[in-house]
Amino acid sequence: MDNTAALERGFAKAKKIIDERMRLLLIRRANELCLRAHDLYASPKKAFTGNTWTGTAVGAYSNGQLIYYISTKMIASMPEVRRGKLKKGEAAYLSPDYAGNVRRFVGKIETDGGNSEQDALEFLQNHNPSAKYAICVVNGSEYANYIENVYGGDVIKGTYHYAHNLRATDISI
Repeated sequence: MDNTAALERGFAKAKKIIDERMRLLLIRRANELCLRAHDLYASPKKAFTGNTWTGTAVGAYSNGQLIYYISTKMIASMPEVRRGKLKKGEAAYLSPDYAGNVRRFVGKIETDGGNSEQDALEFLQNHNPSAKYAICVVNGSEYANYIENVYGGDVIKGTYHYAHNLRATDISI
């Protein structure tokens, strides 16, 4: 009696169950990381255009393919950004700015002037992780690094440290 066909069907079913459980876990962890990035966001200069705060996105991957993404803007139902990213030397007066204040700001670094959430999503769509299952957290604003390194703020570094507490083996759903 040859059980090869039955074994192959069993392995295929087990693989499907594992893949679905991993997909659900990755989505749950992506949401958790995105919410954490939103909650930990801190800029001593407060939000101006809204691009950096709304521009963090988390992508979940299976077999190198993006299967899910979420952004801080989406998870927290944040309002639209007030304008494109401020370019170096460009002055803007916003009434109100993203934080609800009336103020003027001059760009400090070079940016593409675009939308951070869209830039983050584009990165995630083009990213190709080598692991079978992966999660990637990215911010599409050039100001993310500036806020953290020059102003001592938190755009995604707190989320990075928090991610180390997540266990890759926790696949209970």
